[in-house]
Parts: sequence; structure tokens; C-alpha cells
Amino acid sequence: MQEVELDDGYEDFKGVVHSHSYLSHDSEGSIEQIVRCAREAGVHFIFMTDHPDPKGRIFTEGARGEHDGVFFFTGAEMAGSLLPFRRPEDTRPVILTKEEGTALGRAGSAVARSRGVRPTADQQAAVDAGMTVQQALIDEVIGDDGLVFVGHPEETYKLTGLQRFTGQEIYNIHSDLLDERIGGKKFLMIFVGTMLTAERFPFITWDETFYDVPTEVIACWDQLTEQRKVVGIAGNDAHSNVGFYAKYLEDGTVRLYECSGEELRGRKAGPVLRTALRLLPGPLEPGTELFRAQMDPYERSFGFVSTHLLAKKKTEEEFWQALARGHAFVAFDWLAPSRGFTFVARNEDGDMAVMGDEIEHSLGLRLEVVTPALCRIYVVRNGKTVETWTDARHVSYRVSEPGTYRIEAHVYLGKKLRPWIYSNPIYVRPAESGDGG
Repeated sequence: MQEVELDDGYEDFKGVVHSHSYLSHDSEGSIEQIVRCAREAGVHFIFMTDHPDPKGRIFTEGARGEHDGVFFFTGAEMAGSLLPFRRPEDTRPVILTKEEGTALGRAGSAVARSRGVRPTADQQAAVDAGMTVQQALIDEVIGDDGLVFVGHPEETYKLTGLQRFTGQEIYNIHSDLLDERIGGKKFLMIFVGTMLTAERFPFITWDETFYDVPTEVIACWDQLTEQRKVVGIAGNDAHSNVGFYAKYLEDGTVRLYECSGEELRGRKAGPVLRTALRLLPGPLEPGTELFRAQMDPYERSFGFVSTHLLAKKKTEEEFWQALARGHAFVAFDWLAPSRGFTFVARNEDGDMAVMGDEIEHSLGLRLEVVTPALCRIYVVRNGKTVETWTDARHVSYRVSEPGTYRIEAHVYLGKKLRPWIYSNPIYVRPAESGDGG
């Protein structure tokens, strides 16, 4: 592994977009815990997305600014999976009315019921009403110089009808897990496998059991970026709430709970179970927590996939502007450290564009790519691969025509080729003077 040095004037900062804390109904993580895990995972910034309540507590109590070297930005995950972020200095809450929330709930139910079949007229009307609410929220936040991302990319129906949002998740950990329709046996396999490999190989079980290449989502993103700039990000969707713990209760039963507190099942403690429980340290008293095992601690969710921002320096405003401009790439850093990945476009006059930028097409325009490790590099134009290199680290590509160009870098995990890096596009526009040929 060789770390490369950026030659585009930017520094590379690894971070997280889409994380939850104690302010969400489905997470209990404290800010101190999140900061500690972020530092352990090498994370420099976190765009928080707690679920809002009617009083807007996430905007009044949510973490902002720098905490022990980690920059926090307060946003929300609204019904319908929109992720709005107001500018850091704007502390006004983003709150839906009861009627708007109801409309989004009906839209979600309609989509779930009609998935895979043609929606009925009533279902389509519910979806349309929900999208009206979503579009109004997008227009409000964007109008105030905020950012709005569309989360949970498996619901690609949302992307075809909405306008003016900043970007979208091109991968989401939680969505990837849920699309497996995991039953008891497979969930147990994932859980036990993760526990057994957690110390040395914490991500192997995730990759083997539920990771899917987001082919359809990437194809949808490509279609959108042919029309306009749409910033691609990773959705960590970190909750630190997947796992189990067991308690011994007064009635002699052992109850199993999810880490969220939801009860799974209980069993009367018979002779065999009682003998096993006596082997545990300490007295066996009602209310005793017998064990606790966590599958998705923050440091694991933060380490599996990340959004990297290109910034001039480590400041709140630089991070905000980098995300807004799409100066970013998505990386599965557990496969190999991606820090220093470089993708630029240069013309013969010395003009340069980085990820998220536009540049005018000219006869001498070239794309340059440098990666920290040998990999398979793909140049993708308007959703179609136009060039591939195997076992490459530094490549150059002559741009023969305008289009939306992005880079994928894949590495081998054993015998399997895995996506490692997805760049945001460089938008090559037609030459106004016609000199681009």
C-alpha cells in the first residue's frame, strides 16, 4: 500500500454522512461515544441525521461545531428519507406539520404495498401527495442555502419525481442489510459471524452475508447526473443498535432483547440453563444482565464505508462547501485505505477541474487518476464504461467528447473483485466557441 499525495491543492478528509444518536427513537449513542468512535475510525466530520420530534430537539440539542477534532453538522432524517441540512450558523429546526407527516406516511405505505406491481390509482395519488410535501421541504431548505440529500437509495422511485435536491446516497449500510429479507437463521449467522471475527476481521462477515454491489442505484445516479449535478455520498446510517442482550427476571425466565430495547423472546430457566447461568460471574439476581453483544458499534459502521471530502483546510466552512460542490468520493476503506485518491481533468491551458466541477471540452483535455494501491480502474461516461485498466495506479485518458465522467476503482478480496472507490463526476460541457472539436 502506498499513500499518494494530492497534487490538486486539496487535502483529503474522511467522514460520515447519516448517523443517529440518543436524539433518535432508535438509537442511544451519546455524543461522547460517537466522538470516541469517530476518532478511532479516523473520521474528521459527521453530518448527523437524527429523527426529528415535534419540538425539534435535534436542532436545539444536536451536536454542532468541533468536538475533540471531529466537526459535527446537524441535519435530520425526515419521513420519506430526505436528509436536510441547514447552514451551520442557521439553527432553525426543519419540522413537518402533522398533516405533512401523515401524507408522507401514506406515501411510504403505498410504495410498500405496490412494490413489484403496478400501483392502484389511490396508491399513486398517495405517492404524489407525499412527493409534493418532499418537494416543498427541498425548496425551503435549498432556498435558505442549505443542502438536501435523498437517503435510502433502494427507494429509487423518489429520485425520478423530485427536483433540486443536492445529492443522493449511492450506498446505504442499513438498506443493504434489509434487502436480504433476513430471517432468524441468516440473522443468527450474520450476528455470530460478526462476533467471531470482530477483533481481527470485523467486516468479512458483512461482506460475505449481506453486501451487494449497488448496481441499480448507481445506474439511477448516472441517469440523473447526465441532466444536472447530483452529489453522490455514502449513507452510513449508523445507529449502534443491532445486537442482543439477555436478562434474568423475577419469574425465572431469561428474556432476550434487541439493543433497542425491544423484546425478542423469553425462556423458562430449566436445570440445564440454570447450571449454565451459575457459571457466570456474580450472583444470579432478578434484573441481572447476563450478556450483551453488539453487531454494529459506531466504529464499525464508520469504518465500512465513508464519504471523503476535498478541502483546502480542516474547517467547518471548508467541509460544508466541499460537500455542496461535490468535491467528494465514496470509499470502502476497510478494503484498502483510500486516502489520497486523485481524479482531475486538465486542459492544455493549465485549467483544472476536480470531482464535482465543470470544465469546458477541448481537444487537449485529459482525465488523470491516481490511486493509493494497484487496482482495476474504470472510466465511466454517462453511465457506460469507456476505458479500463488492470493493475494500475496512475492513468491518463484523453477526453474525446463532452459528458459526465466518473471513476470506479475495484480491488480483489480473495478471488472476488470488489468496488473500492466511487468518485463524484467531473462534468465536461460542450465548448461554447466550438473549439473543442
